Amino acid sequence: MFQHLNEVMLMKKIIVLAFLFSIAIPAQRISAKVVDRTVAIVNGENILLSDFEKVCNSTVEQYKTFVSSKDQTSEKIKELKKEILDQMINEKIIVQEAKKQKLAVTQREMEELKEKLPSEDGLKAEFLKGEITKKEFEDKIKEYLMATKFINKEIKGKVGLPTEEETKELFDIIMKKIDGRDIPATKYNSKDIEGLAKLIKRAFGDLVHARHILIAVPRNSSMKEKINAKKTTEEIKQKLDKGEDFGDLAMKYSDDPGSSQNGGDLGFFGRDEMVPEFEKVAFSLNVGSTSDIIETEFGYHIIKVEAKKASRKVNYDEVKNDLMNYIFEKKAEKKYGDWIVELRAKSAIKINPID
Repeated sequence: MFQHLNEVMLMKKIIVLAFLFSIAIPAQRISAKVVDRTVAIVNGENILLSDFEKVCNSTVEQYKTFVSSKDQTSEKIKELKKEILDQMINEKIIVQEAKKQKLAVTQREMEELKEKLPSEDGLKAEFLKGEITKKEFEDKIKEYLMATKFINKEIKGKVGLPTEEETKELFDIIMKKIDGRDIPATKYNSKDIEGLAKLIKRAFGDLVHARHILIAVPRNSSMKEKINAKKTTEEIKQKLDKGEDFGDLAMKYSDDPGSSQNGGDLGFFGRDEMVPEFEKVAFSLNVGSTSDIIETEFGYHIIKVEAKKASRKVNYDEVKNDLMNYIFEKKAEKKYGDWIVELRAKSAIKINPID
């Protein structure tokens, strides 16, 4: 049920998993004009500028897809780059410690991970294109698996499962947030509580499954362009009225890249997830009904409602496992942070200026 709480938690996941990114996401090539240099030395091992840029470029692109443009300032990007380098240092230390532990990695484990990696980009693509050797490819895979095993051993294996009392306490806090009641001082982050409350409210609230056809009207469009877009929408509506298939028309005409290829299917959504004009019409339509043309800030829409789910009382048993997973991850995150501080304190680290 709970995939993403908010932008902050998303970015934490991006930073913590930067090591995985380095083997799974697009490896942007560094210009030949850039002279490779060392950006950090960790216990005698170098982190090169080219490796840093490879991870950094992809992570920054991920960041930009998750946050609003106002948060994409040069200061924010600089702060993000610092966090990325810190994480790469942490990863280097973890791999070094994992090697000391001589954690075994089987050939089967390596083959399974290789199969999961996308072949169109990232480390696997570099190998397939001959940009890195087979040994370099397999060494990176092995390092990742060793680091993962070491983290599981030192962190997840030592974090106790949440108790029923802890889980019910968190549930009560969330319910108070949903009901608008005062929340007592708590160990949980207020933004996390707000995010959890929204997710639970959505899961148990009114839901609509709809399709739509969008004829986009960019904000800088001329009056003529707007008139032409309205005319196109009217022509599509006439085709629908004559019995043509909604999904086929959405695939052919809709300007929404996220849904057009699925026949305009938006799946289920709840209140406050769509712009007001769209939401009002979608929730007012009967199942199987198609709307008239509606206008929003994105352009002109035609909506078809496929199904509805009525709101129901929040059930503790349905969210219990999700809340336990959340508590466990927060405990693991805290233990990981403390553990990394200890490892860094015992390490010789030299950081050179990036810019």
